Amino acid sequence: MTKHHILLILVTAVLAAWPAMAGNDHSAVDSLRRGFADPPREARPLVWWHWMNGNITADGLRKDMMWMHRSGIAGFHVFDANFSTPQIVDRRIEYMSAEWKQIFGDMLRTADSLGMEVSIASSPGFSATGGPWVKPEDAMKKIVWRELLLEGGAHFKGPLPEPFTVTGQFQDLDRKSKFSHYEDIAVVAIKVPDSERQLNPMVTSSGGSFTAGQLMNGSYSDYSELPADPSGFAWIQYEFPEPVTVKAMTSAVDYLGRGGHAPEKSAADTLMVSDDGVNFRAAAPISTYRPHTYVPDLP
Repeated sequence: MTKHHILLILVTAVLAAWPAMAGNDHSAVDSLRRGFADPPREARPLVWWHWMNGNITADGLRKDMMWMHRSGIAGFHVFDANFSTPQIVDRRIEYMSAEWKQIFGDMLRTADSLGMEVSIASSPGFSATGGPWVKPEDAMKKIVWRELLLEGGAHFKGPLPEPFTVTGQFQDLDRKSKFSHYEDIAVVAIKVPDSERQLNPMVTSSGGSFTAGQLMNGSYSDYSELPADPSGFAWIQYEFPEPVTVKAMTSAVDYLGRGGHAPEKSAADTLMVSDDGVNFRAAAPISTYRPHTYVPDLP
């Protein structure tokens, strides 16, 4: 049987059923319309209900539930999270404290009286692994690293670069968190291939003052303002005495001073390469996600 035949049978079945439906005073259509306007409880939506960083009150929770009930919401999933949310109530209610449990019990009784379904995450936080009882050494962590270039074939004795110890998204990008934890994992020595060498470019920019050491030290907190040139472009140029192969480049840009939005023209929006310092061409498509990671793999 071909697809055309199957379609024909389905259409015929629908057309054959329509006269019977029409001859029944549209009762089936009316029932369907009523079901959409007032769906049964099992067909109504459930929502996440975020309790952010202790910003809850018994009165506020009751008002939220009454609003959800009036809106046709059948239930909710209580999700306790932090994200360093500022305090907006007179007094925070700490997760799993005696007062929190009392308020949670009152919420359950109100939800039951409204016929609303309730569930709760097994632990606070989006990963369901957090909680006030989790010590920093037992919590989730990020891995940070520092690099030190040495001459091979000889013993080394000396201090290693200070590690990044801040809590943040990446390396030393800080979230200004009150939590901090660091422990050593390993020291790894990797032989640099002969084809790779340390880059010592001459650095110029549209404004400000930058050095190659500052731009290549792996620190994202060691930054400077980058003013635009008279044409409106903000840029940093690395100049090498001879062609080099660049396999990856990462740029972190802070736009918080501009309301979190990137300017129309930015050095982080385009990566250009040139063989003569005069004629430039785009190296590769650039993602607008921050921080940027470029993989041009071009000489």
